[in-house]
Parts: sequence; structure tokens; C-alpha cells
Amino acid sequence: MKTVKNLYQSAPVVILVRPQLDENMGMVARAMMNCCLSELRLVNPRDNHLSPKAISTASGAHQILESAKCFSSLDDALKDIHFALASSARKRDMTKEIYSPEDGIKAIQQKISNGEKTAILFGAERTGLENKEIVYSNGIIEIPLNPLHSSLNLSQAVLLLGYEWHKST
Repeated sequence: MKTVKNLYQSAPVVILVRPQLDENMGMVARAMMNCCLSELRLVNPRDNHLSPKAISTASGAHQILESAKCFSSLDDALKDIHFALASSARKRDMTKEIYSPEDGIKAIQQKISNGEKTAILFGAERTGLENKEIVYSNGIIEIPLNPLHSSLNLSQAVLLLGYEWHKST
């Protein structure tokens, strides 16, 4: 039987690339805690992930913010990661495997069962991930939403994929 501790230890890392708002980083931490995701990495955050706004919106998940690691480049944030999937709402003209949320999480679980460290990448609130950032990933998770309005708040995207992770464990 899996314990909560085991779920946290085997979970994918959440990497936010260029997050902009401290309150969104707090809400991401809250979503992560809801779904047994514990490791947060921030690449060039604009605001302070330990600000009073961030801590307040984390609503009890402040330890995720306090243990978050900051990096100056995505390359550095991925140094120990064997398999990473990028979250994107936009269609890309790239040669990358496209996963549904369910299939992306299955791929991550398979890599974890092989002893590999995994991550899910999320982009900045205003623009999402840029192509030059997606090239670092092994594939793209597309969340199927209304094609006329598929933009999600950063914490909503983390929650949706975190929920897929949590329900599959």
C-alpha cells in the first residue's frame, strides 16, 4: 500500500518557468499540496515566492514555497531530470510527442518505475512556455479545452495535471 510519504517521494517535480505573480506561485503550492506534489522549482521568477501574498495564497502549503529551489536557467533546473513533459495550451509546430493529461501521467509513472526523475514544465502566466523552452522537454501535455479559449491560470493548469497524477497513484 502506498503511503502519503511514498506518493510525495515518487512524484514528478513541478517546474515553473518565468512565473510572474507571487500569489500565483502561492496558489501553485496549494494545488501541489492538494495532489501530493512536493518539489517546486522556479526558473527566473519575477516576484518573490516567499512574499506575504504568496504565503497567504498558499493556504497552508507554505512549506512547498519555503523549500522551492530557484534557478537562473531551465537547463540548470533540469540537470537531474531524466524525463520532462511541457504543459501547453497552444498547438506547436514541433516534432514532439503529444500526450493527453492521462497518457502524460502514465508516461511519467513508467519513467518513475524505471528509477528516473521526472518533471512537468509550466510557463509564465502571460505567455506560457516558449518554443525555446519546450525543446528541453521529451513531449507536450495538451489539456483538451475549448479551442476558442484554452488559456488557464497557472495554478489551474498545475491542479489539473496534479489531479491526474493523484488519481492515478
